[in-house]
Amino acid sequence: MTQKFLLIGNQFNIALNILITGGSGYLAGCLANFLKGNKNYNITLSTSSENFAKKNKFNVFKIDWGSSVSLDIACKNKDVIIHCAGPNAAEAYQNPHKAFEFSSKVLDNLIKKAIKNKVKKLIYFSSVHVYKTPLEGYLNEKSPLDPKHPYGISKKLAELTLSKYIKNENLDINIIRLSNAFGKPFWNNKNCWNLVVNDFCKQVVINKSIQINSDGNEVRNFVTVNEVCRLVDFIIEKSNMGKLIPFIFNFGGSWNLSVKSLAVLIAKKYKEAYGINPKIIFKKRSQAKPNKRLEFSYDLIIKKGFKPRNNYLDDIKQIFNYVKDNFLNA
Repeated sequence: MTQKFLLIGNQFNIALNILITGGSGYLAGCLANFLKGNKNYNITLSTSSENFAKKNKFNVFKIDWGSSVSLDIACKNKDVIIHCAGPNAAEAYQNPHKAFEFSSKVLDNLIKKAIKNKVKKLIYFSSVHVYKTPLEGYLNEKSPLDPKHPYGISKKLAELTLSKYIKNENLDINIIRLSNAFGKPFWNNKNCWNLVVNDFCKQVVINKSIQINSDGNEVRNFVTVNEVCRLVDFIIEKSNMGKLIPFIFNFGGSWNLSVKSLAVLIAKKYKEAYGINPKIIFKKRSQAKPNKRLEFSYDLIIKKGFKPRNNYLDDIKQIFNYVKDNFLNA
């Protein structure tokens, strides 16, 4: 695919106006909290949790996704849009039609308003689940896309929608195919506890045990949400310097673990920290062999200069502490 770059700032360090959609969600909240530490960014959150966002000193704009006028206002005077809004896996499964419409018609309207308002950069979060289910083997950006779950299908549909604008000279788009992110939330969004690492950490602190609702053989790739935040900051910085960033690229971490191995690791770290040996309980037993080895390649963005920091165990300890402070000591 053709690549291009646009300077979205200048040498005089004029602050960039950044809109983050899906502001009440886990990823958007973490991104907003991370990026607000950069004095060169003015952050606006699109969120339904307006009071909490304002309390944390964010500019807030609530988008009506069905309103062309609302989308137009949201894009006005923005330099960068980080698009995190959209149904999660459970919501997509429950209402595939709504998920597909959000990834096509609604997203297309947002892009048109962004171009009209001269937004220079859009960063979209796709998913590793555009590839296949279960995830196995070697996966890079050239691997075929064959999603079966409505969530993966909706992400593929969004990628196709965005691909129509790859040759647009006024809007630079990056699509990040993200693996399984985890880490301490910025605010206590209930959906963040559906993430397997966060869920296991919460279980072990509260129950002193981990229940696995499967045979535990599924292999996944994991990356910390802090790394995702660093990546987004990297993309904006490099784009601001006129550096090329791929239109589509994978992003994950160095952890490729089965769900069972993940539970064992979290239980071990909890025992090391608190001297208690948690039980691991399987809701479903199976004699099936573990999934084939998974290798999720994100070399493409590494070659562009991003340098990962694999501090996974530190992040697990932070989740332990968050759960203790917000659930046990509440």
